[in-house]
Amino acid sequence: MSEPSDAIPRGPWSVPIHILRGAGVVALLGLCACGAALALSLRGPPPAALVFGMQSSLVVAIGSVPAVACANMLLRARLRSAMWFGLAAAVASMALWIAVAVADGRGEDPRTVHALAALAAMTTIPALVLGAVAGLLRRRPVAPMERWGTGLAIVAWTLLVALGGTLAIGGFTRLAGGPDFSATIQRHEAALAMLGVASAGGFLTGLTLVAVGQSRRTGARSAGPSDFAVSVTCPRCGVAQTIAGGGASCQGCRLRIVVEAA
Repeated sequence: MSEPSDAIPRGPWSVPIHILRGAGVVALLGLCACGAALALSLRGPPPAALVFGMQSSLVVAIGSVPAVACANMLLRARLRSAMWFGLAAAVASMALWIAVAVADGRGEDPRTVHALAALAAMTTIPALVLGAVAGLLRRRPVAPMERWGTGLAIVAWTLLVALGGTLAIGGFTRLAGGPDFSATIQRHEAALAMLGVASAGGFLTGLTLVAVGQSRRTGARSAGPSDFAVSVTCPRCGVAQTIAGGGASCQGCRLRIVVEAA
């Protein structure tokens, strides 16, 4: 039995994943630098370039997370169609939010800016949902508790993102001169609030179930005998090696190989 490790396996997608990760780290550092510069320039209005730098860094730092998760699943050859769509949505959402920042900085018509923001929000919803699916399914759920927790977390997160995204799209559409759904939202405000709280609670509960199931499975493995070794061939890269009882990472591609005594 084998499980994917946290390391990125070798393959044609390893370079783009490292690039996306690097872009996220650089954007996070840029966000911190822009925040520090903004704090030092509180005596007057902040420069437009500094504001744009903060907005762009924030967009890339957040958008690179689902992009990396989807690309990593593509490298593992799992859920390819969905992960392709998630990766495209993540990249498109980053580009659209940066375009919103550019249009706002240039002083474009507010209706145009808000219409572009509504389109960016539409692409952000599938990016966040599929990015979470990729993260939750990075390791195949084995125990029943893990499976139930993974399913609950995916459903709850989808509802939460869909609810928040729909409200954001409605707000941007209204500001862009489109239909106004504020009266409808106010009539169902209590139900929407209850749905949001239930979705957040379900997501946290699902994550807890997954963590508990994984910890129990890990504890059961560590309690078994480990004073033996077997010769195995990695199913991914084909490197022959000797693995001690309990398991280890492949010497070639870092795939986590678990060895258990019968």
